[in-house]
Formats: sequence, C-alpha cells, structure tokens
Amino acid sequence: MTRHLFGILLTAGTVVCSSLLASSSVAAAASTAGEMYPTKPIRIIVPYTPGGNTDILGRLIAEHLGKAWGIAAVVENRPGAGGTIGVNTVVKAKPDGYTMVLGAFGNILVAQSLYKDLPYDPVTDLEPVILLATPPTILTATAGLPVQDVQA
Repeated sequence: MTRHLFGILLTAGTVVCSSLLASSSVAAAASTAGEMYPTKPIRIIVPYTPGGNTDILGRLIAEHLGKAWGIAAVVENRPGAGGTIGVNTVVKAKPDGYTMVLGAFGNILVAQSLYKDLPYDPVTDLEPVILLATPPTILTATAGLPVQDVQA
C-alpha cells in the first residue's frame, strides 16, 4: 500500500468516526430537549465545485450521516467567490440544523479581510459544530535547489 493511499484511508476513517460522533452528540442533545432530530433530509453545502477535496469529504460525511440517522443527507455544491456564496446560503437558511456548510479557513476567516461587503459575519452568523479535517500544507521545491530546509 502506498503512503498516499494509506493517507487517504486514514483521513476517510477519521472523517467517518468524527461524523458519527457528531451525529450521536446532536441526536443526544435533541432527544434531551424532547425533540426528534433529524426528521427531514439534511443539506450539506459544499462551497466549492464537485470533485475536489471538500466535495469528497462532504459526500463521505453525507453517506455516513445518512446511514447513522436513517435519513438522507444531501450534498449541494454552491461554488463561487472563494466559497462565500456557499457559506452565505447557509447563513440565509432557516436556523433549524438542517442546512450545514463545510466551511474552510478561507471562506470563514480570511473572507472578512478580503471582501468589504461580506454578507455574513462568521462570528455571529455561524455556529461551529466539529473540526472535520486539517489538510496538509507542504512546501516543495525542485530537486536541484541546493537547500535542505527553509533556514538555508
């Protein structure tokens, strides 16, 4: 098994465990309040185009939440404006827990400093649920570059 494939499987396993943990804690909170949740399909907004890392992650989560809760979890791609269109879709949705967004560093934190008229405030308009993934960041250079680390 290659390291790349192992990394993908490890990430997928972490996502599945995280999503099942999230689903059980949300369901427990709802049942404590005397309500059944969910009673209708869940919308997971992915603020990027289909086929990318965030989309794949969203589809994995939707599949496992659907199985765990016995109700559909549907991925809806809403790309554009650095992901802010998708996030704004969730901000405008009824705040009943049935529309969620796979937010990222850019469209949640950086967007405030990039867009003068950002139609949402991530601090007051969104509620974080769970950290799902931390993508690797790697600095690479051509093999012929005569350095061994960033200090050189």
